[in-house]
Amino acid sequence: RGLLRCQVLVAILLAMWRFSAFAAPKVVRADKTDALLQRGEVLPGKVKTVRDNGLVIQTKNGDGFAHISQLSDRFLGHPAELFDEQDQVTARVLRHENGFLELTLRELGTKKLKDFKVNQE
Repeated sequence: RGLLRCQVLVAILLAMWRFSAFAAPKVVRADKTDALLQRGEVLPGKVKTVRDNGLVIQTKNGDGFAHISQLSDRFLGHPAELFDEQDQVTARVLRHENGFLELTLRELGTKKLKDFKVNQE
């Protein structure tokens, strides 16, 4: 009886995995033919898709992804609180390697960690 329950549970989990209930979101690939973009480069674009974990942004260099933590300086429960599909945005490149374009809509700081001192504002 216990073995049957275990087999049923495994079958359910496999079915859920197969139908993407637990599958990781598809990774967005930028166009591999373009030269690598440098960190901090500004790219105009538009929101292609609003996901639970961020935005897919369409740029002239291909589609990029901006994680929810990179959308605003304040807490966001869901990206749809600030963005809709087809919104025009200005993004900055965080990373562009192996065909993946990671973007941010936050301002990139110019200071490095070593530049900060204790009790400095």
